[in-house]
Amino acid sequence: MSIPEPDSFLSGWIGRWNQFSRHVRRELGTRYSAIDLSEAKAVLLEALAIDQPERTQSELARDLHLPESSLCGLIEQMRCEGFLQRERSWKDRRKSVLTLTASGQERLRELHEIHRDVEADLLACLPSDLQCRITGVLEELSRIPFQSAHPPSERRAA
Repeated sequence: MSIPEPDSFLSGWIGRWNQFSRHVRRELGTRYSAIDLSEAKAVLLEALAIDQPERTQSELARDLHLPESSLCGLIEQMRCEGFLQRERSWKDRRKSVLTLTASGQERLRELHEIHRDVEADLLACLPSDLQCRITGVLEELSRIPFQSAHPPSERRAA
């Protein structure tokens, strides 16, 4: 199988999405570094703030599609930096849950400011009608319950 030409590779919307995603991630990475934050830490901060304010490490790993072993070091690093803490669950005293500290909540606020600024900068480059359309499309895409019926290896074999 030959590697597709660059133009044909980016002709589909997934290729364009990936190209745009790399551009946004580069910009976010630059701005995250100004507040001493990595992309992985940003993802973890947001995951702890969304829906369930206290989650176990296993729940976070499942929700972030990461092996628990990969998450363990990051959690410990952020705990030592004072962004999160481990506590006993008030629902089930056998479980340990992760919660954001006041410092973690402040860092999350800074993270959201960065996201608002990057979004505003990106949208400012577009005409207003396109700003509304792209926002609507992204909202619709985020609602799709994307779950594959088959693992990637099974899909390729079919």
